[in-house]
Amino acid sequence: MGQLTRAQIVSEGLLAAGDSRLTSRANVWLNAWLRSQYAAFPWPFLLREKAGITLSSGSNSFQIGAGEGGVAAEIRRIVDPIHLYTAAKSTRTQIRIRSAVETDLHSDPDLNDPTNHRGLPTEARVYADAATWGKWTVQFDRWADQTYLVKLKYYEQPADLTSDSDKPLYPNDRTLMKAVETEALRYKKDPSWQSELNVLAAMVVDDRLKFGEVPGQNDWMTLDPTVFR
Repeated sequence: MGQLTRAQIVSEGLLAAGDSRLTSRANVWLNAWLRSQYAAFPWPFLLREKAGITLSSGSNSFQIGAGEGGVAAEIRRIVDPIHLYTAAKSTRTQIRIRSAVETDLHSDPDLNDPTNHRGLPTEARVYADAATWGKWTVQFDRWADQTYLVKLKYYEQPADLTSDSDKPLYPNDRTLMKAVETEALRYKKDPSWQSELNVLAAMVVDDRLKFGEVPGQNDWMTLDPTVFR
């Protein structure tokens, strides 16, 4: 997370663009830019995990995200795999997420009898909710023969900034100020906005290198030199 508030970022960006009167417009631009950037890259600071989600006996699905499943935030993407376990930890299994558009007869819930097709699920599919962005349905290939708990990882889509005192989760304040400046120049039809857009794009690439790679996330796994020559 950066150190500047929305009010500070917008003020500095508009001053750089030479027009401090566009505060209301800039608040809209900043939120739109942030939503786009959060969704454009698997930022480590947006990775979350949730355990203890209930898959009730006799059920084959649950919903999560945007207020469902104990997750208030919108979810951009659920990460494969999912873990399934019992409260006593006597049963633990890893569930792979399969293609949502290719289901065989055995795993299609509409083609199987819930009273007979019961047991420990072996695979899952995820479907975006038709009405609410950020809410997902996780559907398993079998109806649960007992109550299970689910643990999964997901990438959160942060909520829009609503107050001047809010601080964006985006880690580089300079990039945010440049985004506001560039949008203000575009709004004013200043011919320099395209060159500033190129500068902004380069800053985003630099941010991904500085803040987008941590051990185990978006890093490069090299071959062991003692084995591969």
